[in-house]
Amino acid sequence: MNARLAKSFLAVVLAVLVCTPQSAVSQQADANQLVVVLHARNPTRRMTPEQLKNIMLGNVSFWHGVVPLKLFVRPSNSPASQVLFDKIIEMPASRFNEQWTARQLAGQGITPVVLATPEQVVAEVAKVPGAVGIMLQSEAWNVQLTGVSVIPLN
Repeated sequence: MNARLAKSFLAVVLAVLVCTPQSAVSQQADANQLVVVLHARNPTRRMTPEQLKNIMLGNVSFWHGVVPLKLFVRPSNSPASQVLFDKIIEMPASRFNEQWTARQLAGQGITPVVLATPEQVVAEVAKVPGAVGIMLQSEAWNVQLTGVSVIPLN
């Protein structure tokens, strides 16, 4: 009887050890996922990481061929920008900035505006119909999202 009880207890402990880290990692991964902040009147409801990459690199200049894009990014040392540069754009912030300086000097776009907080991103995106901003999903939970849509990357 003691051996059976010990095996049952061991099975429960192993199940908890195996399941809990995955759940915690999954929740943390969701919280650290980058989301796109768009003006509320923008009809876009889906975006892939590749589409965001093309937008952020200036390869796309207009929404739906009509509305000019205006880009808002976070400071390069922010967690949202780190995800953007490491996982989406796949280049260091310094190279991203150099690329945008060259584009702007060539008359091929305007360098993205850097905004310090998620609240600033929401406020500025809400003002401009063609605006695109970024934040972490966990940051979106703590901000009043008036005048914007938040689009997960898929």
